[in-house]
Amino acid sequence: MDSFKRPLWICILLCSGSISAGILILLKIFQIDLKNSFIVGGICFFILLLTMTVLEGFASKLFALSSGIVVPVFAIVYGFPSLFSLYREGQRQKGNNILFALITVCQVSFITVLGSLVTAGILSSTKFFLTVDRFKGIKFIMTLPILLVIILYFYSLTEGNKSSGFFKKCKTFLLHPVRLWEVIIVFIIATGGIFYLIRTGNTSVVPVSDFERNLRAFLDNFLIVRPRFKDFLLGQPALFLTVYLWRRGNLRYLWLFLAFATLGQANIVDTFAHLHTPLLVSLLRVFHGLWIGCIVGFVAVGLYNIFILFEKHFKLRGHG
Repeated sequence: MDSFKRPLWICILLCSGSISAGILILLKIFQIDLKNSFIVGGICFFILLLTMTVLEGFASKLFALSSGIVVPVFAIVYGFPSLFSLYREGQRQKGNNILFALITVCQVSFITVLGSLVTAGILSSTKFFLTVDRFKGIKFIMTLPILLVIILYFYSLTEGNKSSGFFKKCKTFLLHPVRLWEVIIVFIIATGGIFYLIRTGNTSVVPVSDFERNLRAFLDNFLIVRPRFKDFLLGQPALFLTVYLWRRGNLRYLWLFLAFATLGQANIVDTFAHLHTPLLVSLLRVFHGLWIGCIVGFVAVGLYNIFILFEKHFKLRGHG
């Protein structure tokens, strides 16, 4: 069997694309001027050429990891750009919120898929296709984008002096009175996060339950290619709900849903990072996760509206 390895110039071109995506994020959020963006880009490109010339294998893995981290952030920032504009709680947007959410989810996911193909392309070789070598750093890809998006989101909400405003918002957030139910929710999320990290990667110390195994078998038989649970049960519904809540002007816990939404996009990158899986299978897996996730997101919106109605009802009874 003939071995395959993408040409070096293609790898450099793909890595340059991920560098450009990172610079575009800086332009969007931090509004750095064009001169500084060219300086940053030039430095990154010089490092790219130097490392690719001296240590191509290591550099490819390093830039693939960097690309995998940048792609979900870029997809959220540019797929849903209005999220990162100065926006006050209570402001409602005109138009069909459900339709806007649906379009945005598809838009963000499409950008992520394109970026994931770039990330996978950097490492394309027979070694990765045959799992002789594997994509390293999946846990970083599944966690760092979440942290970065949350930081960028809070930063974008600050007025005036961005730096001082950002730290002021962080201080206000940290000094916010904590309720018991909030502690319980944080504990549940933290426990789920630890479990999620343990289950992430090529190997897992947590065994798959019989229920999950049966559900996987059902989805495989029904859809031919099974979507990933983190896609259609968590990531895409969270993104759908994030867009909907933003449109409704409900920003209080938006950052939390945004975190799960970013996780979903990172999961798409992870899907394409399995280079031994045929490309068509990965595309179909993401597609199924997208349309099922949108349905789950629609249901989540309905449950949210029911919750709001109950909340208003009990408030009225309390005042009555």
